[in-house]
Amino acid sequence: MKIFKAILFQIIILFMYICYSYSFDENYFTSCQKINVLINDEQFKNTINVYKTSNNVEYFLIKDIAAIYNANIIFNNFNNESIIDFDNKKIYLNKNSNEIIFDKESKKIFNETIYIKDDIYISSEIFSFYEFTKITNTYVKWDNLSLTLNVLYITDLPFIKYFEQDNIFRIIIQLDEKNKYIVSENDSEIIIKIFNNKLKNGFINIDNCIIKTIQSYCYSDFSIIKINIEKINKFFKTYEIYDPYRIIIDIANENKKIKSDLLLNNSDENNKYDKTNYLKKNKKIIVLDAGHGGKDSGAVGIHGTKEKDINLDIVHILKSIFDKDKNYVVFLTREDDRFVELYERPNIANRHNADLFISVHCNGFYNAKNGFEIYHMDYVASDSSAAMLAKFENSVVELEEKTNYGNILLRNMLLSITDTENINESSKLCGFISYEVSNRVKIENKGIRQANFAVLRLTKMPAILVETAYIDNYIEEQMLLTKEFRLAMATSIYEGVVKYYASKQHDNEKH
Repeated sequence: MKIFKAILFQIIILFMYICYSYSFDENYFTSCQKINVLINDEQFKNTINVYKTSNNVEYFLIKDIAAIYNANIIFNNFNNESIIDFDNKKIYLNKNSNEIIFDKESKKIFNETIYIKDDIYISSEIFSFYEFTKITNTYVKWDNLSLTLNVLYITDLPFIKYFEQDNIFRIIIQLDEKNKYIVSENDSEIIIKIFNNKLKNGFINIDNCIIKTIQSYCYSDFSIIKINIEKINKFFKTYEIYDPYRIIIDIANENKKIKSDLLLNNSDENNKYDKTNYLKKNKKIIVLDAGHGGKDSGAVGIHGTKEKDINLDIVHILKSIFDKDKNYVVFLTREDDRFVELYERPNIANRHNADLFISVHCNGFYNAKNGFEIYHMDYVASDSSAAMLAKFENSVVELEEKTNYGNILLRNMLLSITDTENINESSKLCGFISYEVSNRVKIENKGIRQANFAVLRLTKMPAILVETAYIDNYIEEQMLLTKEFRLAMATSIYEGVVKYYASKQHDNEKH
């Protein structure tokens, strides 16, 4: 009988706890409303609710947020911690805490995380954190008037290209044909309304000292491009370039002498550029660029060898050689098989304030050719085959100029972002490397050539492009597959750089 009473007592206690829990839930939130969720403008099928407190704070269930992103939830009962796992990128939440940890970065929120029974609620302010954007790779806009949660995945917008040069940010909108457009602005946005041209919905996260984001919205009769700028004084100009038709927007600080690295935030990504400036006091900064990568395989050999793989291996060998020399610090535009925008590659070198930019490639855009070639930037190609190669390499972004260079406006634009002295220095560097290749590598040396390569044109330092061999030549493909050839080529480039700087020092001592 005593056992029966004890069990009955425990059942009553459990029932009272459940009743209290449900009562607490209802008392804590004054309303629960179904909302509309759009993911890249498509309706999300699951039912998602927003919960409002008496002081009008809006909360979401973390299991609903996880459902939107197909993420996992992990509970740690030991320390009352919950984890939302976005494909190995994690957000950590603690019971009744005002702290959220995005991977390893801690942020404070105004409204604490709420645990009610097995449900966890987080306030809508989580969507406003840049760290949430980085982890989820989305831009989220919550509209509490229309009860709509708009989720836009950050994606490439192929018709929008951008790069930064000398604290001026250039955005290029490429269209199929000339269209009427209207430009307006407010304190935080530049808005381009383009008529009769159906573009693509999307979002690009930039977050530098000038631009935060670029957003594209497509409607029935027009498209909107929103450029979200930092809230410091800016001026901009807009103009057009033809064949193909492009709208150009140049945006700059009003005081263009301000160095961009002074305005960058304290994120890890930007801190590395501050470290570069410190290292530069005593060492030469070299940026090595392994051509192509990811979805862009580059040229392909007769037996299926991909250029992107050979380029990456040579660059890694070259970096390991430079790393043994205390006079150099080396950075890579890519360390693995990933796609890097063509115009982002020189931007990486510019942000690192590099002394040299070296892009490594294999030739192979047409058959029955052989040999080593080395290029520096020039608007007029040394010959027709050099012009064809530049067009092939530039085709990743389809922004190369016409070879007659008759468009004065376009030529002036290009002249504004390159430097004659750098072209001359690049030519000298090519000479030293070409000499080393002739002495070390058993391959026909076609010598120094020039062409209008986009990847070289946008650098602020001497820049060269090395075509190590023809991957679509049967014999040279076999050579490229050997460690001996790749090591000899990497060593030749290194020795050429060393002799280039020795020559500059000698010239300085003479003067």
